Amino acid sequence: MSEGSDQDIIDSQSSEGAVGQEVEKAAETSQYNLSFKDILCYLLGNRKAIIKVARNSSSIWYGILFVFFAGIAREYDQELFSENPMVYFIPFIASTIMILWIVLWFQINTRTLKLLIGNSQLRSFFATFWMTGPLAFLYAIPVEEFFDSMLAVEINLSLLSLVAIWRVFLYGRVLHVCTGVNFYAPLITACCVVAYPSLMLKYVSIVGVMSGSALSAEQELLRNFTGAAMGVVVIAFFISLPVTLFQFVTYKKNPERLARMPEIDQKGRVSLVFILSASLLAALAYLSFQGKLSNHSRFTALVQEDKYEEALAFAKDLNRDDFVKTRPLALPYSSNEGIYLLALLNEEHPQWLKDVVYKWAAVSFQSRWSDDESLVKFLNKKPLLNSDLEFLRNNKEIFNEHVNNVLLYTTAKSYDQKMKIVLFDAVQNFSQYDIISEKNLEYLQSLQSQ
Repeated sequence: MSEGSDQDIIDSQSSEGAVGQEVEKAAETSQYNLSFKDILCYLLGNRKAIIKVARNSSSIWYGILFVFFAGIAREYDQELFSENPMVYFIPFIASTIMILWIVLWFQINTRTLKLLIGNSQLRSFFATFWMTGPLAFLYAIPVEEFFDSMLAVEINLSLLSLVAIWRVFLYGRVLHVCTGVNFYAPLITACCVVAYPSLMLKYVSIVGVMSGSALSAEQELLRNFTGAAMGVVVIAFFISLPVTLFQFVTYKKNPERLARMPEIDQKGRVSLVFILSASLLAALAYLSFQGKLSNHSRFTALVQEDKYEEALAFAKDLNRDDFVKTRPLALPYSSNEGIYLLALLNEEHPQWLKDVVYKWAAVSFQSRWSDDESLVKFLNKKPLLNSDLEFLRNNKEIFNEHVNNVLLYTTAKSYDQKMKIVLFDAVQNFSQYDIISEKNLEYLQSLQSQ
């Protein structure tokens, strides 16, 4: 073989090697599996991680899984799956509506974010939004199992505030990195438009449900937090709105400055280890709490059906830890459940159950509606427990106010005369415990003399 031909072979091999390296390099950039580090860095706003997530085809699938498991993290200790399976899909519906609202907001007002239906840019938009889902896993911490109810509410509200602020600023960072445009102000404005009505409905529901009776310390804290959050949203809206309007006007004058989300040009697959690990954690959470939720549902259903004796019998052999602590057992459905339960309490019932009933009865006594039948049943209770007397002495004022309301109710012409006699006798006999106030006794005598 000649010397020239040898050189041709060497050159050919070198050329093929160079081409191979280029192909290999191209393959590295066109195919990449996101790592745990990439996802963590994304949540921390790292620029390189954001670009990787926006370009990778597996991001949308990771995002869907994160939203699904975030729904489980929110509800595994709140909702019984067999009774309300759709609650676990609410995050998909809510997040989809929020994404489409943000897209519409930008499309109508800025002309800067070009997103075409069917284009991978819209898919990238969904993927980057859903990839913020792991932040919601902070809600999965069962703080109620470790702290008292008041501190647990404070921690949960703090986590809610942290996640809300983190997600807004993280996604503002994502849009800025992906498009090169500062979308913080428009994003905050768009979020405020959604957040204020949502908070208003929550605020009104708290007051509406509890109208006519005192709020518990936890409910009062929640109401105050909701009111404060509404104030923060209003302030944030009016601060971000001028900046948003300025950007809208500026960008409309420069329609050539269109910003685009990155194309999805990088193939990747979801880690099987992640799916198995997340599924295992979800299964453990369900095994730990679904039984407790089932007990909770059974007890409250019996009370709601006015099967008070059965409800107490069901709970008698259980411990408080056999019920979830994220939802109250004392949940008034009308004005009298707590009083009926109080009338049926006996020494065989555990102290934790007595405490629940006493708390429930205190709420029932403060109800605006006066129920004579439940009061008569309690006044004629035999024997009256020492703990009952202690509860009444600690709540003497609200108890006597309830008695007074019931007595006042008897002045109606349509009031049943037989029931009136039974009620008067019950109040008179109960006066031996020195719980009935002098005012009510005098009022009773005046009614009897009429």
